[in-house]
Parts: sequence; structure tokens; C-alpha cells
Amino acid sequence: MAHRCNTTLETAWNKENAEHPTFAAFNLAIRELRKYVNQSSGIQDKLPKTLKGGCGTRAWRSYFTIHDSLNASIEQLNNVLRERQEQHRLFNIDPILVKEIVKLMNPFSMIFDKLEMANIPTLQNVVPNYYRMMNDVRADINDHKIVDALKTKIRSCLDDKFLSSILPIHWVATYLDPSFKSFSFVSDRSYLETQKKTVRKGLHILMSNIIHHPDISCTLQHSFDNSPPSKRMKKDDPFSDFLNAKTTKHPSNGNRNALTIELDRQIQMYDSMEIDDDYDNNPFTFWYRHKGDLSLLAKISKSLLVIPASSVGMHQLQFFTS
Repeated sequence: MAHRCNTTLETAWNKENAEHPTFAAFNLAIRELRKYVNQSSGIQDKLPKTLKGGCGTRAWRSYFTIHDSLNASIEQLNNVLRERQEQHRLFNIDPILVKEIVKLMNPFSMIFDKLEMANIPTLQNVVPNYYRMMNDVRADINDHKIVDALKTKIRSCLDDKFLSSILPIHWVATYLDPSFKSFSFVSDRSYLETQKKTVRKGLHILMSNIIHHPDISCTLQHSFDNSPPSKRMKKDDPFSDFLNAKTTKHPSNGNRNALTIELDRQIQMYDSMEIDDDYDNNPFTFWYRHKGDLSLLAKISKSLLVIPASSVGMHQLQFFTS
């Protein structure tokens, strides 16, 4: 989803560049300025912040880095270029626009970080990040006209490219983060109720799959683990898969109904819980603490939240279909 987020924003940027000649001239002037500064000796040393030339594979991160460094150094650049009689290189670069673009793009860098963090769950961040981004690109009468147009395109691309990629599994993961369980960021009450029903249904599907396939969390974990199995089947034994197979006892209808009732009870209990002030924003910490009183939800969380936000594939979602 981090890649989807980057693609969404890059598409909006490129559309505005293609449709707005002033913005295109602005971008071209910045590219030419970066090239000139990097090829000329003695300029970078005089700047408070090195004029960046882009970084990494995420175009949107590069946009932010470039404009942020330019914004920090533009006054000094003006002085240096005037001394070299090269001040014309700033003619199409509006300092106000540079500053507003930095302000617009800064939150997206933090959003990328939330989606690409390692060693902690990220799947639960997908849904709130969509709403965070939509909030950050709300129209503002004080915006520069190019920023206003850029925000409009970002909102459109977010709906077309990012929202369309949000699946029920993302909503369930968001619910399983106690910080987000109320979905307070969703203002459309009708849509909110629909998603709550989807989450409840998803939790029951996940519980059923975990009960029928108790090793499902291991299966999900193995999709990110390239280590070979500790025991390999003998290649010369055509019945080795039969010999190693284990029979799973499925719960009876009575037990299944009891589990359904128990899951509903735990959901109600979880919904009514107040979050401790010392919660560290890591869902695994919360579910470890509540693996006793919310055992079913804890098992579901363990199975689901091991999936990185950037790695949700159809082969990992098969267990989520009813």
C-alpha cells in the first residue's frame, strides 16, 4: 500500500504538471537549478541546507526532499546567484509556492513511514492513512492556486487508486488496533455502520478459519519467511505426504455456536474498553496483555497483523473469503 500511496500522489503531480503551464515551468526551473548547483563548485557549501537531487525509489519522497532543501536555502541561493549573475535561474520559481508545497508534502512522508515500518504491525494503518491524507488535502481558501489544483487532483486520485485498494481485511486490522477501533475518523455514519458490519463478519470468518486451521498464523508468517523447513519429505517415497498428514478435528455445531457467542461477547467487551495512557501504539503489546480475557480476538490479531501493509496479496486473503 505504500507503493499505491506513492503512485497515487505521483499521478496527481504529473497530471497537474501536464495541465498547468506555470507549474510545468516551475518544475523545469527547479530541475535546471538543481543541475546547475550540483555542477558548479562553491555553491552547496554556502547554503544552509544542501540542495538535494532526489532520493530513493519513492518519487513523492524525492519531491519533498528537493522542495524542502530548496525552501531552506532559497534566500541564500538568491544572493549567491546574484553574485554570479545567474539570478534568472530563479525567475520561474515562486518562493511562496515552494513553501506551500513543502507544507503539503510533509505529512505524506510520515504516512509512508507508517506504512513501511519494520518489526511492528502496519496493516492496521492503511484505512486511517487514507482518511489522514484526505484530511491533509482539504481545500483551503488561502492556498496558492496551484496547490489548490494539486489538492483537487490528489483527492481524486486517492479515491480512484487508494480507496479502491482498501479491502475488508484492512478494516478488520484497523479495528484490532485499540487506537482506531471506534473508527472516529469516519464522518459518514451510514458508511461507518456498513464497515462495522463488515468487520464483525470478517472477525467471525477469521475465527472460523483459525478454528479449522489452527496453524493459519504460521502459514501467514511463512509467506514472509524464506527459510527451508526443518524436515523435508523423502523424495523417493510417493506416500510421504500421506504419512506426514495430520487429521484436524473440526468443532461440532454446538461448539461452533458457543464460539460464535463467545466471540460476540469479546467484541462487546473490547468495544467498551478504555485504552490505557501507556499504550505504545503497538497492537501486539495490547493483545499480549489481553490474550487471556480476549483470547479469540488475540488469536485473530496474531494471525492477521503479521501481514505487512505492503504485502497483502490474494494468496494471503483466501482465508478471508466466506
